[in-house]
Amino acid sequence: MVMLVVVGCGVDGAPEPSHDDSGTRRGMMVPSPGFDGGTAPDVMQTDLAPSPDAGRPVDSLVSMDTVSGNAALGFARTAESEVRGDFPGLSMGTSDFTIELWVRFKSMDSGLAWLFGRGATGPTQPGYWLHSLRGDSLTLAMVDAAGAERVSKTASPSLQLEDGRWHHVAVVVRRAMGVEFYKDGVLVSAVAGPVLVGKSIDGVNSTAFGRWVDGEIDEVKVWRVARTRAEISSDMTARPTRGTPSLAGYFPLEEGGGVSTVEVVSGDVAATRDVSWVRR
Repeated sequence: MVMLVVVGCGVDGAPEPSHDDSGTRRGMMVPSPGFDGGTAPDVMQTDLAPSPDAGRPVDSLVSMDTVSGNAALGFARTAESEVRGDFPGLSMGTSDFTIELWVRFKSMDSGLAWLFGRGATGPTQPGYWLHSLRGDSLTLAMVDAAGAERVSKTASPSLQLEDGRWHHVAVVVRRAMGVEFYKDGVLVSAVAGPVLVGKSIDGVNSTAFGRWVDGEIDEVKVWRVARTRAEISSDMTARPTRGTPSLAGYFPLEEGGGVSTVEVVSGDVAATRDVSWVRR
């Protein structure tokens, strides 16, 4: 499997947000039922609350080594380090959708990282994007096709992704209900509230990921459906094939070299810029 490592600053050349170096301890989001299993309030607990992985033996945690393939893509923490292509099939319109990927951050202070985006390149441009700040917080942002309304949903700030290990991240958008955030198959946060219900988020035909990432990305999947907790947990190490129901896009990142990578569903090619192919 090929992995992509990205290094970055702020999105679209903007300066990176300032970081809190005070040492203040932050709260954790307690795993909640999620919208596929009942209403899940956005409950913030103190930092004494258990981690989603608390009590699970280390050898029971999902490992990237269980995923077939041996390559990934590494990024250089810049705006130029990215994968980019058109891929109109990744336009979500008014649909529910799910984004899944594997990521490994190299730095303990990676700043703002653009994990995946479609169409949107700024706060008023139509589309959707998933980004991480310092490897702790995950935010899913969406702008409607008219560029008039923007919605952001942010998970708990204590996801602890910056530990040098591979982690599977999934974000499920249920337009009428809210957004769910998963880490390694475990529901970490369910943020309630409608997300541009009935409004298209289609804009420019441009898909990109990896900008400002200080680390590596692999196995990027986008689904035109809100996946269930069981599907995410059971399939996160699986490699779907073209024709898999509801699969809108899949970047296995298995080339291992060159300046492009194939999206499996469409068969189209995306350009890679300022990246390094790595062995995992």
